[in-house]
Amino acid sequence: MELGHRKIAFLSAPLEKISYSRKRRLSGVQDALKSDAKLYVYDSKNEAELDDKSYELELGHDLTTRILQEEPGITALIAANDMIAFGVYKVLREKNIRIPEDVSVCGFDNLQLSELMLPSLTTVDHLTHWRCGLAIDILDNKISNRLSTPLRVNYEPQLIVRNSTGRAR
Repeated sequence: MELGHRKIAFLSAPLEKISYSRKRRLSGVQDALKSDAKLYVYDSKNEAELDDKSYELELGHDLTTRILQEEPGITALIAANDMIAFGVYKVLREKNIRIPEDVSVCGFDNLQLSELMLPSLTTVDHLTHWRCGLAIDILDNKISNRLSTPLRVNYEPQLIVRNSTGRAR
């Protein structure tokens, strides 16, 4: 929003299946945009995720192709995860659409490969490494009876701004 994007698309695997996190990510994007921008939500109707390792790459490719045909004025694409964003990159390169000069791209998860993409991918880090370590500590304490009360852990995801986002054209 701060970069002037007002036509934004959110790309996801099916929002109604397997992963509750997809809905939560979409909800977070909607909350951040409020009514200042038009958000187009594109999700797949098929869940092949468990069967095919390239599913999310292909999904990003297919949804981006569809978005570019149906909504030519889109200036930013937000993928539900970094793997989908990598599929977005593939289509944009095929069509000679520059990142971020023509379209900004953002993902979720902060995969290590995101930093190595050209341009490096802006992404949301959910502090997975830290949360996994904390979960192990909590389980160990529970098993050892050192933790008697229920524990709730809250964290703030972090936006990692890299080179795939820029001012809207």
